[in-house]
Amino acid sequence: YVGREEIDAQQAQSASDILSTQLGVEITTNGAPGDDVNVRIRGSDVDEVLVLLDGVPLNTVLDNRPTALGTIPASFIDHIEIIRSAHSGMYGSRAVGGVINIITRKGKEGTGGLVGFHGGNLGRYIEDAAFSFGEGNHLLRVAYQRWDEYGRFFNDALSQNAVNLNWHLQWTPKFSVSFSPTYINTFQQLAFDSLQDGNIVYFPRSTNRRMRRDTLIALLSLVLDATTWWQSYFD
Repeated sequence: YVGREEIDAQQAQSASDILSTQLGVEITTNGAPGDDVNVRIRGSDVDEVLVLLDGVPLNTVLDNRPTALGTIPASFIDHIEIIRSAHSGMYGSRAVGGVINIITRKGKEGTGGLVGFHGGNLGRYIEDAAFSFGEGNHLLRVAYQRWDEYGRFFNDALSQNAVNLNWHLQWTPKFSVSFSPTYINTFQQLAFDSLQDGNIVYFPRSTNRRMRRDTLIALLSLVLDATTWWQSYFD
């Protein structure tokens, strides 16, 4: 279990950054920020760990890897639950090596918000904004992050926009509705470089590989407490 206090103490930027510090969890990235991420738990293979975002699987259908894990902003996360053993009986064959469940932050009673800015080397700039509202039976939280990074090499850049919404309505004492979509748009510009006589040769911008990835994860939850009806049926 990784709580919000530990996430703040780490000053992590993404879900993969948080998990890389956890015992028994191995994170490998196939390139620059925004590229595919592989997860292993206690020596499992990369396609044997099930990763969930608010209960929705992130693993791809093609190769069962959570490739978008490195693009989930740490500022969106409330806590992370880690199961370091096989749970295929509950989650299916994709959870032979373990399960990671990422839970996003929810709204709280009252009204509040935050605005943040981070800067660093490699031309990295990250802007965060969030708004939270809670009154009576309504809870709402909306968060946004923009991540820009020039990269380590010439013509190498990353730009990402991410939005998360969490809405909860307690319609009646026994019935509630929750909706939690997350949308992430990632744009990468990766330069094709080569070595000639020991020197790096940069190809023109027109020959660069440009890749765009759009990720949408959404969960609609309807919860009905039928305990009273169930008990009266058998009484």
